[in-house]
Amino acid sequence: MTAGRPQDLIDDIIADHREVDAIFKELEKSDNPDNRRGLVEHAITELVRHSVGEEQYLYPTARDVLPDGDRLADHQLIEHAEAEK
Repeated sequence: MTAGRPQDLIDDIIADHREVDAIFKELEKSDNPDNRRGLVEHAITELVRHSVGEEQYLYPTARDVLPDGDRLADHQLIEHAEAEK
């Protein structure tokens, strides 16, 4: 979080992306099955939490304020559905 400025949704999204990236990097390095299982469960939890936040707050706002917000939100929702599979 940037000093002197409250954290906002964009800050949260960026932090989430960095955290999930770090989990995947750790997963790639690990050869311990128990550790890998825990990392996968952690990644899934973080990705679901992150997706819910985007779907509840970011995409509706994008639809309201961006000229092509509907297209962008729909595209991201399709990507989320594919990732869930």
